[in-house]
Amino acid sequence: MVDYEKLKQIRNMGFIKHTGIKTLQILHGYGIFHILLDDRHANPIGSTHGGVLFTLVDTVGGAAATSRGRYVTTVSGNINYLRPAMNCKKLIGESREIKIGKK
Repeated sequence: MVDYEKLKQIRNMGFIKHTGIKTLQILHGYGIFHILLDDRHANPIGSTHGGVLFTLVDTVGGAAATSRGRYVTTVSGNINYLRPAMNCKKLIGESREIKIGKK
């Protein structure tokens, strides 16, 4: 049985703690996180830095993957930015597992 409260604490440690990303919910195969944005998260043109967006995506995806009690790490990633996150105060990331297993 997975201790979701402990998993929430672990998901808010290390690098993630410095980004401002916070856990809202982790369930079996599911995660939802948010980040309150400020000047630290902006790129030189004033939109949210792509690295912030990718970090949110990686964090929430990893939470869904680890929600079954296994430790996982990202081995590759890809993101397509459709438009800038301009004038945002908060971003929410939500993930659901679509496949379980190594292959």
